[in-house]
Formats: sequence, structure tokens, C-alpha cells
Amino acid sequence: MKTQSNTYSFLRGCYLLVCRLFCFSEKQTVAKTKFGLMSLLFAIVLLCSCDNDSDNNDDMDDNLPPEENLFDCEASIDFEDQTLNETFTPGVNFTASEHSVYIGDFTFGDGTSYAEDTAQIQNSISPDSTGLRLWFENTKAGFYFGGDLSGLSLRYSDYGGNSNIVVNGELVIFKEFSEIDGTTISGVDISARIDTPSYISDLGILQLDGDIRSFAIGGQELAVDNLCVQYAETSGDCDVNMAFEDQTLGEVLTYGDEITASGYTVNLQEFTFGDGDTTDEGEVYVSNNLMAGGSGLDIGFNNLNANFDFDTGISGLSMRYGAYGGNLNIEINGEFVNFEQFSEIDGTTIGGVELSLPVYGGDRGILKLSGTISSLLIGGQELWIDDVCISLP
Repeated sequence: MKTQSNTYSFLRGCYLLVCRLFCFSEKQTVAKTKFGLMSLLFAIVLLCSCDNDSDNNDDMDDNLPPEENLFDCEASIDFEDQTLNETFTPGVNFTASEHSVYIGDFTFGDGTSYAEDTAQIQNSISPDSTGLRLWFENTKAGFYFGGDLSGLSLRYSDYGGNSNIVVNGELVIFKEFSEIDGTTISGVDISARIDTPSYISDLGILQLDGDIRSFAIGGQELAVDNLCVQYAETSGDCDVNMAFEDQTLGEVLTYGDEITASGYTVNLQEFTFGDGDTTDEGEVYVSNNLMAGGSGLDIGFNNLNANFDFDTGISGLSMRYGAYGGNLNIEINGEFVNFEQFSEIDGTTIGGVELSLPVYGGDRGILKLSGTISSLLIGGQELWIDDVCISLP
């Protein structure tokens, strides 16, 4: 375990305290308040009178291997491609290190959900992390690496309040990382280590081991950096990535037209409204407005469906989507479902295929289909899709 001198910890603690009191806002439930000068003086006296002893955290170290034994990264997020001080509100989906990050609501200790604060890209002040980091103020973020994981680690800086962790859809609310150290969440083993404790914050490493299908983390005063993952044996890069970059920007297609994308044939078919009526008078168009949260070109639907013919069958797929109104259609292996929100089909089985939303919230997200798929039809009234990641048998 890393240690620091009392002088260093004291000076660093004073610096962090000043930043916290005068640069950041403290949450008391939801309302913002600020500490005064007396709080600062009292805290400095407390720091001076305390011994920087990390023995209380030794039991946490027993559950996490030494840093040099942590697994090698197969993919990572370090936020170095982001813009300093950029702010994200709940419902925003952005890309960091070529992976999807979704900012979502925070859940307080009493179970109340809150969506009025932000996450921000900040300079790191951790001795173990350089460059930029993601700071949470009553928010959380879901991370999607393009497939299921067997392991994940990250560096965290915890400055107080409650924190959230969501693994495979199971939410746990906690105050100290020591509370989740050595626990199991949705079948995944959780380990936490405090590398550099202080009286202002705990800086450490969080590690998850097991079958990780989805992951999110956030807090009231929490920062994360250097996410590192290992893929499950059945996950990883797409066998075929249908990103629609082989289409023509601005092209408008109608009922009966065909698209050839990444070697697959996509046929445009009639759309079914919520009341069961159908229409073949809609349009599908190729745009570059990034409405699905991807990059380059995407496909937009206006009252039409796209039928993907996978012929010999595929073993699964995921896709980015942006849904901005009206109802939606999906049909898998001949089983049709008419719905209004993607959350309605999360966790369901259609045509023998399991559906999940590893990244969801607001208008954008990622839809994942797990199982043998011979045919897929999807469309909407105001729907965009991109980055259809296909897994072959």
C-alpha cells in the first residue's frame, strides 16, 4: 500500500479542503450550501492534530491484489480525448476513448432519484492519475465497451456523500468504498483498495471480477479515471460493424427500397402505428447529425421499418439508437412487438432472443440482442440507428 508523509498529506488535505469548500458545492439532500471560514479553520486544526495513519484501511487491501497483479487492459477509458471543464447533464451520451458513456440520474440514500446536477471533465489531482478525469456531482455514468466483460478496474477519488454502483442492473447505494469491498453484486465480486487516504478524500482502486453485462457508477462528490477492462471470452470487437459509412449522405429511401450495408441486405417495409394501423408512405434517410450517438453517417426512420436479412443467422448484435418520439416497432425471428419506449423491452425475450439496454436514458442508448437471430425488423416514427455490431456464430 502506498504511503505519504504527514506533511504531504496535511498540505494536500488543506488544498483539497479549500477546493471543496470554495470551488465545489456540498449537497444536503438537494439544496446547495457553502461552508464558512470557521469550518475551514476547524478542519485545519483537526488535520494538524491527527496522525495520518492508514492502518484502518489495511483490511481493504486483503481483498485486492497488489497493483502490479491487476489484469492487463484490453480496452480502457482515460478521458484524455475530452475537453477540460466540459459539462454533461443526465440524458447525455458521449464517447470517450472510443467507448460510450451515458450520464444518468443519481439515487440518494433514501431511494430518491435526482436529475438536476452534472458531471464534468476536470483536471486530476490524484498522485496516481494524470490528465483529465470525470467528476460527478449528484450524477452517475454508465459505461459500455461493446461487449460483456470478465473484469473491470478504475481509479476513484471519493470526497463525501453517497455513491451509486450499478452492476448488471442491480443498484447499491453506499457512503464508503469499504462498505462494498469484499461483497458480491449481481454475481460479480467487488474489491476496493484505498491507496492514499486523507481526511478530505479517499483515493483508491475499485475492481470487479465476474460476468459483467452492464456497469455504472456515480456519486455526490466522486471522480473516476483510468477505467480498464477485460472482455469475456464471447465478447470483444464486432465481427461485422454496420456503421452505414458505405451509404450516401442525404439519400432518401421509401417503401420497397433496399440498402446494402456491410454486405447485408436491408429491405424497407411498412410501419405499424400504436393503434395497429399501418403505412407504407414513410421515409428512411441517411444523415450525419449523430442522432443515434455514433459517428459519421446514421440511418433515420420516419414511419418505416428496416428488415435485416441475416440469412444463415447470427449469434447476437448491438446497436446505437436515438428515439425522439412516436411509437416503435421491432420484430425478431418473426415475433412482432409494438412499443413506445426502449425501456419497455429491456430484459424481455422476443423470438427467443434476450434484449437488454447496457446504456439507456433520455433519448439515446444502446440496444443489445443476445441469441440466434435469423431476421430483425426495426423502425419508428422518429428513430435513428448506427453502429450495428454483429456477432457471428
